[in-house]
Amino acid sequence: MSWFGYRNIAFIVFIVLLILYASLVPGSDAAGRAYESAAVTMLWMVVALPFFAVNAVLLGTAFVKERPATKPLIASLLSALSVIVLLID
Repeated sequence: MSWFGYRNIAFIVFIVLLILYASLVPGSDAAGRAYESAAVTMLWMVVALPFFAVNAVLLGTAFVKERPATKPLIASLLSALSVIVLLID
């Protein structure tokens, strides 16, 4: 499990909980669901954008210093994948 990285597992758990929250919290009307959707999107942005930025820097550092880049590469792809998942949901 160390090849995958604990921060990547934590990010996946966060996205799953975010999707569950968005789908399980009932809105009383369409406006309520729109506010919930906006809140979920903003919460995702607050977490995913810094996560992506930090991992992009770590990926660049790994390439420059010729270190293994598996974990930062997976983390960067997870950020992109989470965008697709949230857009589908």
